[in-house]
Amino acid sequence: MNIQDEQFVVYLFSLFYRELGFQHIVQMQLRFPDCTAVKEGKQVSIEFQRESDSLSEHLLPEPPIYRNLLGYDVSETDKEIIVKQGSNIRTYPKSDYKLYVARESYEIRTKVLKLDYCVCWKVNHNPSDFREEYSQIKEFIELSRKPIIIDFMEKRKQSLEMLGIKDLATEEK
Repeated sequence: MNIQDEQFVVYLFSLFYRELGFQHIVQMQLRFPDCTAVKEGKQVSIEFQRESDSLSEHLLPEPPIYRNLLGYDVSETDKEIIVKQGSNIRTYPKSDYKLYVARESYEIRTKVLKLDYCVCWKVNHNPSDFREEYSQIKEFIELSRKPIIIDFMEKRKQSLEMLGIKDLATEEK
């Protein structure tokens, strides 16, 4: 079984946050991180993803997102990365950001993603790919492997079938 989007992960977390070890949901929002919650008496940050490899999108600073800096003048000092386009200049402290160079393309990424938990349907990234960047993440919580979620999804499927309703949340594209 697979789910269609991140919103279903948010829905499942909202239903089962206590069973997943969280005491309270403090806030949900549309920007990173998606959620603030309480776990073991401490406030924690959570990002929801359908699949864990999408989390890497949050390594790029906003605004602007520099994925391909062709046409920009990119330079470095000991302390910062400098990006110039015409008279527009942005600086990124090296204490927080890294510059990646591949052929003629540049990318600026956050060194360490400031996040406590990633709640996702499926963990599909290679942990060694982002070892440094994900070093502060305490756990990737994979909902598709949690028995309580599996049981809920089976009962949900049976209930919808009995009603003759197509399950749009888990339907393959």
